[in-house]
Amino acid sequence: VDNYINQLRFTSAETGIIVKGNTEGVYINQATMIGVTNGIFWNTNGFEPLLSVSNSHINAYNNCILARNLLQTIITGNLLYQCPNANIKEWSAIKVGGKRGTEVDLSIISNNIIHGFDKNNTKLTGISLLKRFNTIVNNNIFFRVNGGVYLGQKTRNISINNNHFKDVDQGIIRKD
Repeated sequence: VDNYINQLRFTSAETGIIVKGNTEGVYINQATMIGVTNGIFWNTNGFEPLLSVSNSHINAYNNCILARNLLQTIITGNLLYQCPNANIKEWSAIKVGGKRGTEVDLSIISNNIIHGFDKNNTKLTGISLLKRFNTIVNNNIFFRVNGGVYLGQKTRNISINNNHFKDVDQGIIRKD
């Protein structure tokens, strides 16, 4: 891993952590981001291998974790929730995607607590997977979101099991 971020704490920022350009990987552990527009924004030039986020607390207006052009993702043990009264049209706890999915995509999204607030005026999505392969979504708790797990087009070989949905309109949404 090229970059290791541990015990980062801050409030009220546009974006907590931005990763762009060329990087081999980033491991974020025990970060706290409160009242940010976007928590983690990954948008690299190529298909870089690794983003790992664990044991973090992210409270965001738009996206807690937004990752594009990424091959491998490990997102585990996090508390991810929407800022109340955000006055936005769409919110996601985790949105992972890219220009294309490949057979070497390997992702695990597990043991996260995902919580939305403004369910009536905002489209709230817990986990959104776009053009992803070989992903395990396991043991997450979803509360007050419109869609728990959204599977976009060209998303294949996804395993979704042992998740808990409370006050969720649709647990799994598949777009073919």
